Amino acid sequence: MFQIARTSCYVMFSLLVLCSLGCQSKNSIGTRKLASYANLYAQHPTTLVYMQSDVSLYNAFLIEPAHYRIDAKTKVRSAKLRALASQLQQTIHQDLLSAGYSLVNKPQPGVVRIRIVLAQTSSSSSVYAQTKDHVTQGLTPGQAVVEAEILSLDGTEQLGALVIAPSQPVKIKDLLDEKTANDIFKSWAKQLRLQIDDMHGRSSM
Repeated sequence: MFQIARTSCYVMFSLLVLCSLGCQSKNSIGTRKLASYANLYAQHPTTLVYMQSDVSLYNAFLIEPAHYRIDAKTKVRSAKLRALASQLQQTIHQDLLSAGYSLVNKPQPGVVRIRIVLAQTSSSSSVYAQTKDHVTQGLTPGQAVVEAEILSLDGTEQLGALVIAPSQPVKIKDLLDEKTANDIFKSWAKQLRLQIDDMHGRSSM
């Protein structure tokens, strides 16, 4: 009897999980988000920032493969989204490299991780729900943003986080234009690097 009851509970739990995943997939493509948005504050109307002083202890970074998260109603092929996320990652990689930071391909002592997500804001985004500042004045639902996170080597501690959007709202579909994507990705990469520069006491360029 106990075995039957336990099996029934397991089946019900599995169905609930599957249902939850199914509902989630109808609303968004890709679900990776920052570990926490709670410490972000509005540095500018379109830039949310959180940085610990510990970031200054590290000059070497492991940039993880970039992800994307968009509304399922946005009709952009997944192959193109993967390409855009990869392009964003490479742009950030090149900017940090040009600024003199060491970049590695595998975990090692003295290194921290950078996670990147090409995202699309929505009215239910964690960016709205978890931040306390007046952030919605610069971030409107449906616009493209980059979410970047600096994490400890084991990925358990958030040392820094950013949500950056262009000063003029840009849609994910706008990034299908090669020049637009190139210009915006360079701007995002520079803003991320300037935050890291600031923690290291470097002059901004």
